[in-house]
Amino acid sequence: MSLLDRLFGGKREEEGDPIERGRAVLAELRELAAEDPKRTLGLLRRQGKRMYDQFGLNGALHDLYRAAAFDLWAKAEPDAAVRELASCVEVSWGTWEDPTVGDVALVAQGAAEDVLYLSAPASRGSRDALAELAALRHLTLDREVAMVIVGAEDAFLRRQFVVEASANLNRRSEEVLQDFSDAASKAGLRTEFIVA
Repeated sequence: MSLLDRLFGGKREEEGDPIERGRAVLAELRELAAEDPKRTLGLLRRQGKRMYDQFGLNGALHDLYRAAAFDLWAKAEPDAAVRELASCVEVSWGTWEDPTVGDVALVAQGAAEDVLYLSAPASRGSRDALAELAALRHLTLDREVAMVIVGAEDAFLRRQFVVEASANLNRRSEEVLQDFSDAASKAGLRTEFIVA
């Protein structure tokens, strides 16, 4: 059954090894990319949600998924093409009972990566592998972007911005994203939003 059949009304084949299914999906998307890269990006996004465990930042097929996204962006959006993304460390909001600005600042101070990814626990909804890559792309391409909010809870924050901004914020505040977004505005930086 082809990818289009699975996406638009056909039965989903969920049998077999998920890694092999993921590779097959990416191979089919590569074939479609030459015809219509923008449409293929939409299909890549849908598959990135459906097969997040394989394609997400920590997935077994993430590198292949990332390469497919880079190729499609280069064809569909040449001005925003990238080959490398900022380094990223993922920290779940579930790490803390009631997360504060100080909690996030401590993680930022101890991290070596360029970006902190504050992710909602998987139990709270679907994850979007392409939206995660798009957030990292924003932070890689535009130094004026301090943070990117993906969906309702996921957030990508520039680590150096967090370290610097937290020095002037109430470290006990539980309005973490709002406080950092306000600090970005005061510093002349932007917060971007991606619908997931």
